[in-house]
Amino acid sequence: MINTSASGVANPSARETIRIGTTPEGLATWFPLLGQGFLVKTRIGRNLRQVLCEEIGLSPEYLEERVQTVFLDGKAIDDLEASVVGEASVVALSAAMPGFVGAAYRKGGYYRVMRSGTTYDNDPSQYNEKPGFFKMKLFNLVAAELGESFLRVGILLDSLALTRFLANQPDSFWKKCREIRIDDQLTATDELLTHLEGAPQHLVSLQVLATP
Repeated sequence: MINTSASGVANPSARETIRIGTTPEGLATWFPLLGQGFLVKTRIGRNLRQVLCEEIGLSPEYLEERVQTVFLDGKAIDDLEASVVGEASVVALSAAMPGFVGAAYRKGGYYRVMRSGTTYDNDPSQYNEKPGFFKMKLFNLVAAELGESFLRVGILLDSLALTRFLANQPDSFWKKCREIRIDDQLTATDELLTHLEGAPQHLVSLQVLATP
C-alpha cells in the first residue's frame, strides 16, 4: 500500500537501528505509536498530494476513499493541492471520525464552513522545494491499514517518544516480542528499555516485523 522504495520512508540518518520481531497479533499493539508521530524524509515545498502519493507512495484512490480527515500543522485540509508541506510540518491522517466533529473536519465535507478558524490557509508560492523532514501521524483505521507497511520498512522517531511508549506497555505486550536487535546485536527484551533510558536523546530507526 506504500512505496517501500520511496525516499520518504527510508531512514539513513538515524543514530541507531532497532529491529523487533513480534507475533502477528502483537503487531497491532505498535500502531498507537504511529499516532504520536514519526519523521519522514521528503522534498518539502511540495503540496500534500504530491508528498503523500509521489513521495510516500499512497495510491490516489486510497487517499480519496479511505483518508477522510487530513490535518496540516493542526489545521484541517480541504484542498490537498493548495496545501504545502514545509520543514518540520506535522501531517495527520485519519479515516472518518464519528459524529458531528467527524463530519465537520472531513475534507471537502458539507459542514466544513463550521470550522473556518481551524482550516488551513496559506500561500503555496512562499515555499521552495528542497530536501527536508516533516512529522507524520496516523490514526484509527488509517494506522491499522498502513501501520504494517510503515513499520516493516522502518520509521524514524525520537528516542524519547519510543521510550515513553515502551514504558507504558503491559507484560502482555512484551511477551509478544520474539526478537530484539539494536544495530544488529541481539538484545534481551528487558534490556531494550534500559538501553533507551540510559542513552542521550537521539533518533532511532525502528522496524517491527510480524513473524509466524
